[in-house]
Amino acid sequence: MAFDLSLPNVNTTATVAAGLVAAYCLVGVIYRLYFHPLAKFPGPRLAAATLWYEFYYDCILYGQYTFKIGRMHEKYGPIIRISPNELHCNDPDFIPILYAGPGSRRDKSKFFCGAAAMPGATAFTAGHDLHRMRRAQLSSFFSKASVRRLEPVIVKTVNKLTEALQTHKNSAKPVVLSSAYSGFAIDVITDYCFAKSSNLLDDQTFQKSMHSAFSKARSGMHWIRHFPRLFDVLKWLPRPVALRINQGIIALQDLKTELRGQIGEIISQHESGIKPDVESRATVIHDLLESKMPAEEKALDRLGIDVFTLIRAGTETMGSTLSLITYHLLSKPELLAILRKELETVFPDPALMPPCTDLEQLPYLTGVIQEGLRLAYGVSTRLQRADPDRPMQYKDWVIPPGTNTGMTSILVHTNPEIFPEPYEFKPERWVENPKLDKYLLSFSKGSRICVGIALAYEELYLATAGVFRRMDMELYETDYSDVEIKYDNFTPKARLDSKGIRVIVN
Repeated sequence: MAFDLSLPNVNTTATVAAGLVAAYCLVGVIYRLYFHPLAKFPGPRLAAATLWYEFYYDCILYGQYTFKIGRMHEKYGPIIRISPNELHCNDPDFIPILYAGPGSRRDKSKFFCGAAAMPGATAFTAGHDLHRMRRAQLSSFFSKASVRRLEPVIVKTVNKLTEALQTHKNSAKPVVLSSAYSGFAIDVITDYCFAKSSNLLDDQTFQKSMHSAFSKARSGMHWIRHFPRLFDVLKWLPRPVALRINQGIIALQDLKTELRGQIGEIISQHESGIKPDVESRATVIHDLLESKMPAEEKALDRLGIDVFTLIRAGTETMGSTLSLITYHLLSKPELLAILRKELETVFPDPALMPPCTDLEQLPYLTGVIQEGLRLAYGVSTRLQRADPDRPMQYKDWVIPPGTNTGMTSILVHTNPEIFPEPYEFKPERWVENPKLDKYLLSFSKGSRICVGIALAYEELYLATAGVFRRMDMELYETDYSDVEIKYDNFTPKARLDSKGIRVIVN
């Protein structure tokens, strides 16, 4: 008996392998279209069949899937299937169900949490139980009462901001306010986290701001969501090569390294029994180290990524909201006149900032801030939630347990039935109807609402009041296209060649 010991034909093996892959893909598509638990929901068949549909709009066309989803709703209705495993709802009445409060379990999408490339961060913890444990330790530090104790620090930083702006008085050179506001925000949040400010406002040219780095780093998030290992590859590339690919991500890696060093020092002091003195006061890190969390939750890397996330989130949204408010007030002098007249009632001496509690009672200032948040959107991409245990009900539709379902602030905030003339900056709409707040998704809602919401409002009230009571500015080569969202970069992004909100200080 003879045995054939020759190797199989390579071409035949490749053909068989390709056939098996094709068959696997075909079976997968058939399952998704006809047998998947979401098969009954309306939407484009291609979106239901493959994630490559979303990839095309977000990666190839760059940040366009959010806008495509809006057009899909116009065609298919208020609840649609936008990917093989995800639904999207465009009905504001669904907000309290999707973003349920305490007592309801809500998971986040692992697919989207991975795009941030920040494993271990509380904000990007997918599972409900782990998130709840981590958030509980942060919540007390970011409570309204805790933020009130930080008010002197915020006032000091507002003073520093306006003093830096005053140095540009009567200069023909414009100031990039987007960078100035970013510097303000990062100085506040680093002081809160470490009792030691980054002091970026010491540079009165505002060139040390992280505004540009944050924006550039965001440009890679869509790709990282689909290909998570890309971030690891970028980290290990030679620095000159990585800088050519994405300068923003490298700058943020440098910031992470710096923060890691500061946190490591605090951990060492804590382990040695050294308590923070009165001047340095307790910090977020001290609070977490004193908590009852498991030891692994207090590890240097996890604390580092959590604080980095707080700094990044507290800087980007604050900077963009203040920039948008500034554009609209300076481009509409009649609105600015109303605001200034109201500010004078509690802020007669520009040198003496009133308590934030007094500012919060001003209806028009509140309207300016709420309208700024509405049109700045906060997070512009969809924010999904899933009930891991029970189905959710939307009208006649039953959403299966564990199904990621999203809503998008852009679509809610520009709903003409709730906000007539939705793209117009109209603070008076909030004066007339403060209850519109229930439709504001800038900080999300429910048990997963942004932990820094109280701090954000305190900064917005004090910074807006301080800047517009003290400063006389005019826009410089800046128009609506510099604040109009053109790309969903997780946060809103205007036209790519925008130079930001620029002003001349008079």
